[in-house]
Amino acid sequence: MSEPTQEKPEKKKFTERLRNIFRRKAKPAPVPAAIYNDKRVQKAVIKSRRRRFLKRFLMTSVAAAAISAGTHYAPDTVSTPFNQFMYEQGHAADLKTHFHAQNTRVYDRWNPLYPFHLAGQGVKITWQEIDGNEQSGAFSKGFDKAITTPIVYYSLLFKGGMDLIFPHPIDAYSLANNAPHAEREVFIRPPKAVNLADFISDFGRVSPEHIKFKHPVAQLEKTLFEYIMLHEARHGDQGKDVAVSLNESDADRYAFDVLAARGNKPELLAEVRAIITHSRTMSSVLGGGTSHTTSGALMRPYQTPYHAYRDEAALQRLHKVLGDAATMNSDAFPEDMSRGNRYVYLAAALKKQGVPANDPDMQLAVNMFLSAAGFFNAASGGTLIDPHFDISKINVGYLQEQYKPVKDKLKAPEASPRPPAKPAAAMRIS
Repeated sequence: MSEPTQEKPEKKKFTERLRNIFRRKAKPAPVPAAIYNDKRVQKAVIKSRRRRFLKRFLMTSVAAAAISAGTHYAPDTVSTPFNQFMYEQGHAADLKTHFHAQNTRVYDRWNPLYPFHLAGQGVKITWQEIDGNEQSGAFSKGFDKAITTPIVYYSLLFKGGMDLIFPHPIDAYSLANNAPHAEREVFIRPPKAVNLADFISDFGRVSPEHIKFKHPVAQLEKTLFEYIMLHEARHGDQGKDVAVSLNESDADRYAFDVLAARGNKPELLAEVRAIITHSRTMSSVLGGGTSHTTSGALMRPYQTPYHAYRDEAALQRLHKVLGDAATMNSDAFPEDMSRGNRYVYLAAALKKQGVPANDPDMQLAVNMFLSAAGFFNAASGGTLIDPHFDISKINVGYLQEQYKPVKDKLKAPEASPRPPAKPAAAMRIS
């Protein structure tokens, strides 16, 4: 009997064998301990890794700089001319006639190239400022550029990236140099389409629930958007060497002047102006910031740098006083009461108890804050402020009392005797 024949295994195709070769994971060969622990080998590995990192960083930087340069030679890839942008948003097509800067453009809010243009524009403006310093020589200017360029570029690249990843509804701003208006470049980051409730909440730090204004929401939102864009365009015309709040005040004032010159209804502008003015006050007092303290300027016919500094100081001082008073009177409020409401009742107590009676700046700040709170309370139908809250249990009189520190301890202690000297060690002679 013949032995049974075994079936030959099926021969694999060449493509399958090639695929298996590339799928096979090669195990790294073990490194002998003598080599692994050799200091020279370790230094060589670190040096190689450092070179690899620097090479990648350099290549990335060159690529980023090339993208930035490209966006500057082709600004249409990241921005739109101001007039065209405003017309596409449903506004007048010739608003640029109200501004001096000849080249004003608006960034595409969601454009991935925007951070690269922003970073490059920041470097460009920095270089222009360095070159404009007549007291520095060529070597000093070159050194300043070498130091500031990577800092400015990567900080603005990071900021632009964060604007794309975590955008804020009203994160509008303008970036402009200080060149003559005929040569000046202005780039504006526009806000998102204005939502009135979000605007009140984010800009004025007021709960938008139940708030209703006199004019339709759509009209208010359209006017607020135009106000923001006119405000930012005005920044492009301004000088860069004055107090920030002074430029902010001027931008607020001019935006409303343009809106009035364009024939908007006075009643509509009055309501929008009130929203902006009181929102500025609420933001300054509740937040404590001073750069956008413009509500005082919007209530007077003129503004000077001295007025701007006084407004800043008064509203920031009120913010600090109310914060301290809220701590000192914590038992006077329900635990679930918001900080904003506590500040309103505390400000009312300050006024009633006459604390700012001899301080005109503080009087103005308190009155502006209470007026702003009253405006939003009326718009909400009286739901924000409880008129029956008893402010008499709030004590702010301590602000005018003599401060009583911990008892002084100035008496010097009596001199204590010195410890006895240690006896000298005996010498041993071997």
